[in-house]
Amino acid sequence: MTLNNAMSITPLPPLKTARVRSKHGSNLGGNFRLPWVSSQWNSTEFLHPLFSSDAVRRARVEFQQDSETIWSKRFIANDDLPAFLKQAFRIPDDALADRWLDVRWNAPALMALWSGAVASGRPKEEGIIVPSAHFFTPETTASTHYFYAISFPRVLGPIAEDLAASNVEALRGPFECEDKPVIEAVARRMAGAPFWSLKPVLLTNDTPSIRARRLVEQKIQKENQMNSLAG
Repeated sequence: MTLNNAMSITPLPPLKTARVRSKHGSNLGGNFRLPWVSSQWNSTEFLHPLFSSDAVRRARVEFQQDSETIWSKRFIANDDLPAFLKQAFRIPDDALADRWLDVRWNAPALMALWSGAVASGRPKEEGIIVPSAHFFTPETTASTHYFYAISFPRVLGPIAEDLAASNVEALRGPFECEDKPVIEAVARRMAGAPFWSLKPVLLTNDTPSIRARRLVEQKIQKENQMNSLAG
């Protein structure tokens, strides 16, 4: 059973803010090489308190690239899941869970996710895996459509539809009230400036997204070159 949903991301016009000089030592002045910061902090914990836990902070994260496919794989051990996730993955109410999230990215902005969980200490093969899809497509230079879908095995029977519906609603809150406001606020602050011109400070967890960004940039550059030759 698969349920689909969609959301639009449209930042308001840039806010008129006073320019200030920052004392942050991150190369904001452009005098240093692009810094990579090794840190256990990640945006998921900051944006989504529901998913913030010591287990998430201890997660084992692996990145890999296979040609133009980029993977981010996170394994979290002994996590106390929210009630709706315990229901989705059939974890007993009084049990901790071992869970994983494997994300596959392909250009231009297509992500397939496999989220799985099993009672802590049990073989991974005993767990339930829930696939989902997250696709982005531009509407204008300042707005984007976000389509997402989630699936549950047919073997679950009628409960699969209920689980899909409840999980879509559970995801709607974090998407619309946590992700979306931050994405739109960042877009307003960037005010159309090229990403690299802002000299971003990068966390080690940003590795997959930076590789994806560079792949898209390479594709755009190649396409522009081909259009120039054809013109």
